Amino acid sequence: MSLLLSFSTFFENYGFLIILLLCFAGYVAYMMFKNKKDRESITSFQQNLKIGDKVVTTSGIYGTITKITDTTDGRIVTLQISENAFIDINVDAIYNVDSKTTVTENENAQPENNEVLTEEKPAEQKVETEGDKNTEEEKDISTKRKSSKKKFADK
Repeated sequence: MSLLLSFSTFFENYGFLIILLLCFAGYVAYMMFKNKKDRESITSFQQNLKIGDKVVTTSGIYGTITKITDTTDGRIVTLQISENAFIDINVDAIYNVDSKTTVTENENAQPENNEVLTEEKPAEQKVETEGDKNTEEEKDISTKRKSSKKKFADK
């Protein structure tokens, strides 16, 4: 019986601290699992890079991979960023494979059915908002108050 009482007083004194520590340990375990998963996906992305891929670096440089070299410091990638400009970067600096396409605008394009497109200006309409309704109601209330004050003042 005394053991049960001492056990319950222990949890009354330290129960909150124990629960807090368990929550912190769970959070740390979750973050470690999440980081491991992210590292695995980044590693597989870096291993699947090949010559000819168009990539974007973490600093925003667009280029095409022309050479991949394995060194003691890690993998070094040579990017061609313009016709005669090449840079060597670490594979960790590659952010993403560039999948954008170039959009060209045809200035001589005609709309379908030879319709002429014109911009129509929308008619100006006053849209009553909740704020407008409230101000009108407030005006009505204030005029009623003024008239009631006049009635009491006249008596």
